[in-house]
Amino acid sequence: MKILEDFSYHVYNQSNNGVKLFLDDEDYIYFLNRAKVWIAEKADILAYCIMPNHFHFLIHANAKSSEIVKVGSLNLNGVSNGFRLLQSQYAQYFNRKYGKSGSVFRPKINWKPLNSSSGEYVTNCFNYIHNNPLEASLSANLEGWKYSSYLEYCGLKKQLLVDKQLAKQYVKADWEDFDL
Repeated sequence: MKILEDFSYHVYNQSNNGVKLFLDDEDYIYFLNRAKVWIAEKADILAYCIMPNHFHFLIHANAKSSEIVKVGSLNLNGVSNGFRLLQSQYAQYFNRKYGKSGSVFRPKINWKPLNSSSGEYVTNCFNYIHNNPLEASLSANLEGWKYSSYLEYCGLKKQLLVDKQLAKQYVKADWEDFDL
């Protein structure tokens, strides 16, 4: 996927066959810690939500996002390589922990470019990502799901994965409702 600097993307993927990939708190925390290493270093994260069998990120591409990295015979941009490494390392962790083998995510990660000149697309994606646990009946309210950036915006979690100030530039929200 060609990544354009100063453009936003909705990045997501699911488990193979819809199986649960995150079975306990340790699994979610491991994945988020790896995301901090592989994604936050290559793109600005505006929102995320990790669900039992899939994940969502709203990222904003910066100069590091499009830097080319040679991986074998492939030339990947920095953020694509970051997501590749995130999924690969999580699969290794998951398989080792649960005595499984093979790939755990679908082979093709999904990238949806969003029009940065109009905050509407970015705002809709931001809200969609945060509402995922409600839509899946995993939580009665947004504060009830521990693996979402919504808690960072409210000041209830100190994960520090998201760039709140950048989000304020691209997301049309009533920011007084958040603890910024």
